[in-house]
Amino acid sequence: DYTQDIAHETLRILEQGQINSNINDKIFELVDARSKKRFLGNAPEPRKQLKSGNIQGSKNLPFTELINKFDKTFKKKNELTNIFLDHGIDTNKNLAFTCGSGITACVLGLANSIISGKKPVIYDGSWASTTKIKMKTSTKLKTFLIIFLIIIFAVIAARYFIGLHFKKKFSAR
Repeated sequence: DYTQDIAHETLRILEQGQINSNINDKIFELVDARSKKRFLGNAPEPRKQLKSGNIQGSKNLPFTELINKFDKTFKKKNELTNIFLDHGIDTNKNLAFTCGSGITACVLGLANSIISGKKPVIYDGSWASTTKIKMKTSTKLKTFLIIFLIIIFAVIAARYFIGLHFKKKFSAR
C-alpha cells in the first residue's frame, strides 16, 4: 500500500502489483527517469530483448535534466522545482519513480526529496520487469489467437468439405 507509514524507512520500494493497480486507482503519479526517446518508444532499449515504450499513465522526466553538466551535481532546489513543474509533475502529490532498470529512478527520488522533503518511493522493477510481463502476456495472447485461428480454419474447412461431400452425394442421385 503506497500510503503505508514510511517515517522510519529511508526509501519505499514498490512492487509490480502496486504499479498495475495504480494504472486504474491513480493513488500516485509514476515518473520515468529514462530519456524522452526511450520513454516514447522512439529509441531501442539497451537490452535487445525488451520492447520500447512506457508504463501506462506514467510521466517522463529524464534524470539528466536535473544534473549540472559541468560538475555532475544536482541543480539548485528552485531549478529542480521548475523542471518538475515544466514536466507536469506536482511535487505535492504522491509520487513514485521508475526508469529502465531501477537505478536512475533514484536520482528523481532524491531530487524530489530535495524539493519536498518526502522520502523517495521507487519502483525498482522498472520498465525491464514491466515489459517482460507484457511480453509474456502478448506471447500468451499470440498463442491464443493462433489456436483460435486454427479452430476457425478447421471449422471453415470442415464445413467446406462436408458441403462438397453432400453436393456430390445428392447430385449423384
